[in-house]
Amino acid sequence: MVVVGCADYACEFSPGKNREDFPFYSSTSRFYRELPCFLIATVDKFAMLPWRGDTGALFGRVRARADRDFYGPMNGTPPKTSEALPKGLLPPS
Repeated sequence: MVVVGCADYACEFSPGKNREDFPFYSSTSRFYRELPCFLIATVDKFAMLPWRGDTGALFGRVRARADRDFYGPMNGTPPKTSEALPKGLLPPS
């Protein structure tokens, strides 16, 4: 994981104000589980979206949430402590 933060101390994502840093992933290892709100992809990754089962989560197809993790049909059984999301999430606008 790449650690990204803001150099401006007044910014809410500066290291002094946000101990978790800016949530930035440069690979897909946690990408489909934590569901980004902003996505930058190369053409090859974008073209793969319809061929990967776990990408449905990016479009709102999830059934549970546990902390920062979302669970869709391809993620197996969510933890017992998870919150059920029977209607999923709204897809991106």
